[in-house]
Amino acid sequence: MPLPFLVTPPLPPMLPEIVVVPFTTPALQATIRRIRDRPVVFSLVASGVAAGAGTSNEDHLPNVTGAQTSSDVALMAKIVKEALPTARRVGTVFAPGETNSVFNRDELAVELRKAGIELVSAGADRPTELPEAADGVVTQGVQAM
Repeated sequence: MPLPFLVTPPLPPMLPEIVVVPFTTPALQATIRRIRDRPVVFSLVASGVAAGAGTSNEDHLPNVTGAQTSSDVALMAKIVKEALPTARRVGTVFAPGETNSVFNRDELAVELRKAGIELVSAGADRPTELPEAADGVVTQGVQAM
């Protein structure tokens, strides 16, 4: 049975002298496409599942484990609600081509919805697209960005 993503277990005895350590989601995605015969221990990834390493934290590729990073989006939503109690729409810009960015945007949308706040978002994959994306969000009646 594969080990959960969130545990730092002893490595399996496949090839203990060779461990692949991808840092970032794109590196993990490239690694899991090519490497199945040695341990992979990832870091700086918001969600191993969203990156394609499995269907859940418990059901994933048997040679893959790692440390997921996460933002406390529930706390973010709480702070927005406390700081701006009348806020109904909050805006963000995200990178649609980056799995971590999409994952974090979606998680934030869920938590804001629970607080009665709609998340308005626009995608920007390149730095040159940021001003236009931010302007587009601001024109949609957001109370915070």
